[in-house]
Amino acid sequence: MRRARMLLAGAVLATALSGCAGVPGFPAPRPDATPVAEIACTEAFPGAGSTVASGAVPDGFEPVALYRCDPYAADEDDAGTWSGARLERFDGDLGPLLAALAEPDGAQWLGACTAIGFAGPELWLADAQGHYIRVAYPADGCGQPTPGAVAAVNAAIERLRLTEETFTPAMLLESRAAEAAGCATQAGVMVLADLSDVAGMGASPAPSREEVATIPWEPAPLPSAGEVDGLLVCRYEAGAEGQGTFAAAGRLGVDDARAAVSAAASPAPDAPACRSSATRLAVAHPLIAGEPASAPFTVELDGCRRLIDPGLRASVAPPELLALLASV
Repeated sequence: MRRARMLLAGAVLATALSGCAGVPGFPAPRPDATPVAEIACTEAFPGAGSTVASGAVPDGFEPVALYRCDPYAADEDDAGTWSGARLERFDGDLGPLLAALAEPDGAQWLGACTAIGFAGPELWLADAQGHYIRVAYPADGCGQPTPGAVAAVNAAIERLRLTEETFTPAMLLESRAAEAAGCATQAGVMVLADLSDVAGMGASPAPSREEVATIPWEPAPLPSAGEVDGLLVCRYEAGAEGQGTFAAAGRLGVDDARAAVSAAASPAPDAPACRSSATRLAVAHPLIAGEPASAPFTVELDGCRRLIDPGLRASVAPPELLALLASV
């Protein structure tokens, strides 16, 4: 038995001394980055980012330029503010940058790691033959770039020359036209009637009232039709899964505005289950003395053609209301 224990201890010691790769408490070798034919720099949501794995600069790869990809960038033009991806090229002496990137990773951490990931820019190196590698920041024991490593890399980049910059827009965040019209840039529909059919996705059974603690909330009701002197109608198009982007705006005069509000306030049956996504939405703001008087109501002009009132109840939109809003 003693001999068996000694052999086992010797095997463990041999494993611990054989480079310590992958053993908790020791730094793991950083894998080499794989050269690719092009840079993948597109807008990403938190936790997404490039599908190309980052790594160390492989032997034989001789970089001549740095590319920095910010997949969470924003930019402005005549239309407004866009989200998208910004790709910058830097030239100059890459020695300090390569030295900062070559710093070893920290020892692997034995405890729990935070679930928060790094959402900084991606770094790519290019060689003279048109190959690219995505390089990794030196990381801590949880695999996250260390603040010191990020600072050292950024300092090295500051010494380089910015020679190219490209922004690829993805989504309009703030529309100048929408702002001028008094409308939101984006509009969406939240249907609380029959959640199991929203966007075609199943939902868990609703908990019983005994399981839910609620805070009393009463939405602002629609004003009476007689109080209204106008209706601001914000139109949205090309929506995906109930979302739409501002397309145009218009106003209804007193008579049509009162007819629209009266139709919206009239009792109507709850909207049946429907999986048809609307591509045209109208968000209507009742006006009193030219100012919005309450929360708006939303109408799908195609698809399921639902009316969503200020209390987020979905009902069947009256035909007369659809006709009035479609005329704007």
